[in-house]
Amino acid sequence: MQGTWFRAAICLLALSTATVAPKAWSFDDEEETYSYDVIVNSLNRQVESQDQATSRARNTNVTSNDPFENVWMHAGAGLVNVTQTIDYDDGSKAYLNQKGVQASLGIDLFSPNWMAEGTVRSFDDNEDTSTQVSLKEFELKIFFKDRMAKNLGYRVGGGLSGRYMTITRQGLETLDYSTPSSVGTVGIDLFLTDRFSLGAEISARSAMIAETLDRSSLDGTLRLDAHF
Repeated sequence: MQGTWFRAAICLLALSTATVAPKAWSFDDEEETYSYDVIVNSLNRQVESQDQATSRARNTNVTSNDPFENVWMHAGAGLVNVTQTIDYDDGSKAYLNQKGVQASLGIDLFSPNWMAEGTVRSFDDNEDTSTQVSLKEFELKIFFKDRMAKNLGYRVGGGLSGRYMTITRQGLETLDYSTPSSVGTVGIDLFLTDRFSLGAEISARSAMIAETLDRSSLDGTLRLDAHF
């Protein structure tokens, strides 16, 4: 009888083990599947977060408002021809036509359309039978500039000019004049490349004081500029 109960107990134990084991294995499989899905989803969220951060960084760079980022400087040289008439106090006149050279340096005023430029000019002495004239000039101007086409632009501006003129008349004393003048300029620029351009300008000047013989002048300029 005892042997019968012992065998029955062994059979019950084996049956319960067989029933519980598949459940445990099934729980382990589910837990493994659940852990894999969690890891994959976590990695996807990390990648998406990195992409969003990169996109925000790129957008920040594109919309940067650094005022110095797009500032260009301009340096150039040119040939100038100036004409003017000098009216002497005794009623006589002298007609001047002088050739010279100029050097210029400009910088954008935090905008591609506005520029400030300083210019230094030196002219050959004008000599005729009665008058010798020596002229030097310094300018500071502000321009508005824009493109009419891809490689063609224009500029319009004005400013102040300091003119230093020495006049020597035959048989008379030498006269020196330092004349502040207002100046207006209109010009066009042909861009050979993004870095170099050829330009032509016309400028008119008017003296800001009455105590001078250097009252007005008109000149034309051919110039070559580098942009950097």
